[in-house]
Amino acid sequence: MITGILLDSRHSPRSFSTFYARRSLRIFPLYFLFVGFILLVASRFDGHQISGKWWCLTYLQNWIPTLSKANPVLGHLWSLAVEEQFYLTWPFFVWITPRKRIPALCIVFALSSVVARYLFTRIGLDELIYESTVTRMDGLVLGALAAFAFRDPTWRSWLERWDLKIMLISLLCVLGTFASAGNMDYSKAIIDFGALPLAIFLSTAVFYVAAHPTFTYLNKPWPRATGKRAYAMYMIHAPLSALLTYRLQSTMKGFPTWERLLIGICAGSCFRPLDRIPD
Repeated sequence: MITGILLDSRHSPRSFSTFYARRSLRIFPLYFLFVGFILLVASRFDGHQISGKWWCLTYLQNWIPTLSKANPVLGHLWSLAVEEQFYLTWPFFVWITPRKRIPALCIVFALSSVVARYLFTRIGLDELIYESTVTRMDGLVLGALAAFAFRDPTWRSWLERWDLKIMLISLLCVLGTFASAGNMDYSKAIIDFGALPLAIFLSTAVFYVAAHPTFTYLNKPWPRATGKRAYAMYMIHAPLSALLTYRLQSTMKGFPTWERLLIGICAGSCFRPLDRIPD
């Protein structure tokens, strides 16, 4: 976890510059290689699908409404923009905040994210709620809180007693939100009411796995190998899905709806309606 690295290196010399150097080497080479490939090669064949491409070079694409929906090749990079903006600002807050105040800092940021979602709805910025950094911050800072709790004896002792109960309650809240929304998509109701309990569930689950060494499943070779390659896999999954969808489109036009859905799932493209892919 990023916050864990920041806490462990808090008093190390050159910790600030070392952190950013390591994150840059981890993130930037593959990211800009991928975006550069799309700009220089893929755009020659289908420029229509590369809308908003220049925003991706600045990590600001998550602030452009509907950009990800209009761009099946680069649209998924909005989540990396959120992550990078978090990396850019969060270390400053961790380093200037006394260690014992870190939990309060995380809670304040998480609640601020909930308030931001409410305010965005009130002022008509619904299209930004799903992808903007300030409205998705609760998941990031609650993960930071889990990293702190793992390293603090008092917080760790408390959370080890309550982690399963917290996971159960938060999961029930998420399922209740899905049920009330009437579908399994990130509708307005889910973003407004389900994002926080989902973040609580996932961050507590990460703590639970880290705090129980007997939970050895994730230490097996293939989960570890998958984790090491997850970043690269995420980068390429959207263009591969778009390519498969594009190739299958003409074949699927004559198929019944249920067969189109089945083929779409097998192709990994069920999240992108086929009628939006150009001929």
